[in-house]
Amino acid sequence: MIWNKDYETVPSAMSYATEQQKEQIKKALDYAKGNVTDGYAKEDDEFIVITVEGYKCIALITSEWNPIEICERVFPFDDERIYPMQEIEMTVNFKQYRAGRDY
Repeated sequence: MIWNKDYETVPSAMSYATEQQKEQIKKALDYAKGNVTDGYAKEDDEFIVITVEGYKCIALITSEWNPIEICERVFPFDDERIYPMQEIEMTVNFKQYRAGRDY
């Protein structure tokens, strides 16, 4: 998956997080490392934090070149807990306009 949206590295997110947030980031990162190929051999800065539908998620960078590519599997978390692994996809759609407008 190619990712053009906002993100931050895990170490960057940890630098300003509260202790409770750091704990959830660590848990989500460990969960991610355990569920991607050779995850435990990867460095923390190979993972990023993105937002999907209002949830922070840990994602693995698969290519650092612009546009950045990430693994489709992401690992959501919030201040209270981590959630089961999810898969994401970006889709291209036409914009929706209200009826009654002449074009």
